Amino acid sequence: MNQFLSGAEPNETMQAIMNRLSQEYGKPLAVCSDDEQHLVFEVLHKENGGETGDLSPAANDQLKKRLFDITKSIVYDNILI
Repeated sequence: MNQFLSGAEPNETMQAIMNRLSQEYGKPLAVCSDDEQHLVFEVLHKENGGETGDLSPAANDQLKKRLFDITKSIVYDNILI
């Protein structure tokens, strides 16, 4: 989670997490940090040259919860391998 907040270059695990979250949401998502304490999700609009669209605070909260759950699942699966 700290890697997402710090704006670190996405590694393989971070990409897998975002791919799964985007798939569940049904649209490609991007995540960034507004102040290195809060994650902010945006929808990527490929048809508009990669522009992003803001999501509501409620949608952001829901996505944060799913991000956390997906991260735990993927990290746990990686530990078992």
